[in-house]
Amino acid sequence: MFERDASKVREAVDRVGKEVAGGSIRTLAGMLDVSTQAIYKWILHGVPTKRALQMSIWTKGKVQWYELVPEVLEELRNPPKGDDK
Repeated sequence: MFERDASKVREAVDRVGKEVAGGSIRTLAGMLDVSTQAIYKWILHGVPTKRALQMSIWTKGKVQWYELVPEVLEELRNPPKGDDK
């Protein structure tokens, strides 16, 4: 099971903010058309994958999508074990 590290996701979100929103989470939230509280909820509980891709594109890859959603990368690297048939 993957244990999410909110501090690393927060660092990545902060870097997105610096790259595209003058360092402001509030401005970044406005650009994403979500509340500031939604951004903080994402940090704690998971950034939606499409939003992670969007932010990575906005930063021209300076912040990679998998930094924002490390649990998705972990899932892709380690698929669940199924029954061998």
